[in-house]
Amino acid sequence: MEIDIVRDYSNVDKSLNEAERLFKNNRYKRAIEIAEQALESVEPGVTKHIEEEVIKQ
Repeated sequence: MEIDIVRDYSNVDKSLNEAERLFKNNRYKRAIEIAEQALESVEPGVTKHIEEEVIKQ
């Protein structure tokens, strides 16, 4: 029997919505910090990977 694992991403959704709100209110640094934390909670190391890809361009 295969067990399906369902992740609850509601906290990630809330964090990204908060980051967007902060960004729209010109609080860029805090917005990035919150977005990074949310992304890292799903996939550790992803922000470093994104940074490396942006630098390549």
